[in-house]
Amino acid sequence: MITIVSCRHFPDDERVYHRELLTLKKLGQPIQYFTRSNSELDISDDLVRHKNCPAKEFSIKEYITFLKNAFLETPPTIFHFHEYDLLPLARLAKLRFNAQVIYDVHEDIRFLGATFSTRHPLLRNFLISLRTMKEQYHLECVDRVILANPIVGDCIFRDRGFDLLILQNYPFLSFVSNQSNDGCRGMTILYHGHLGPERGIQELVESIIIVRDTIPDVSLILLGTFRTSEFQDYIISMIEKNDLSDNIKWIPQVPHQAVWNYLNEAAIGVIPFRENPLTLNNTPTKLFEFMAAGCGIVASDLPPSRHHVSDSIQWSEPGSVQDIADGLLRLLQNPELLENQSSQNRELITNQLNWECIEPILLDLYKSLEISV
Repeated sequence: MITIVSCRHFPDDERVYHRELLTLKKLGQPIQYFTRSNSELDISDDLVRHKNCPAKEFSIKEYITFLKNAFLETPPTIFHFHEYDLLPLARLAKLRFNAQVIYDVHEDIRFLGATFSTRHPLLRNFLISLRTMKEQYHLECVDRVILANPIVGDCIFRDRGFDLLILQNYPFLSFVSNQSNDGCRGMTILYHGHLGPERGIQELVESIIIVRDTIPDVSLILLGTFRTSEFQDYIISMIEKNDLSDNIKWIPQVPHQAVWNYLNEAAIGVIPFRENPLTLNNTPTKLFEFMAAGCGIVASDLPPSRHHVSDSIQWSEPGSVQDIADGLLRLLQNPELLENQSSQNRELITNQLNWECIEPILLDLYKSLEISV
């Protein structure tokens, strides 16, 4: 039984479900899919048996206990999990059920800790070391590691001898838009994804104050969930204090499929990330989605994005409000440049950076594991 488990993603997560799970359905085998979220989505079908545990009712520890009992009823033969928190299940799946275990690493825990921890640096580094030791212990029971980003610098998994697979979050070819973007999409800007200070949301809002002086009807949509309620209150207050309510609209989380409606209507997609360990090592999925949708792009000049595209983006210095504003104005006031850069980006997706190009890697991995089960 193929068993796919996540504990911090929505059931219709763009990577876990829309890319990997839908690809794995091509194998024609039954899949049990476990999620922990406050979504009420049930995406069970003829091949997929989906069970969601409400996050408000299940702690991570309680969720793991639930999964252990579920595995007793239907033992996994291939166990594919998506978060560090679930590593103890890798040991159970391997030692109790002799399953093939796949660890799908979206974000390295060392980069997460270095970016989000507010503790004293010495304590922060000590805790990161403890988490690393725990990860190394459980890696003994992991057969394969998949990374969502190209390797940058040191890599604990490579050092442990894993034959790494890189599966980036490229979009499907079916998502490549044929809608023009020569000024016909209006003065519209989109940011979608998590909303937190590390992602430059404050700088983005401040840039709209500058843009509005030249383009009064500029419109920004912030689509996603705020990382903390405190930051949400801060940004909403900033919008109100600067009379930006007519220019900036916040839309909470929507189903993944609905995001493309916003992508296809936006003239510009913006990635205003600050520079930190996470953004220096992770490629933003929204980069590829903006490209496929034919949006012009204003993005912080950081190595992961530069790895994929160079001259068809308006680059901004991380943390620079003025640079973000300048990039937005340059595209909004130059329809020919906007259309040319949008077309270049769509061609990159069509010719290279699409899921169809890399999904055989995932299918071949599963086929090789099935042989050894």
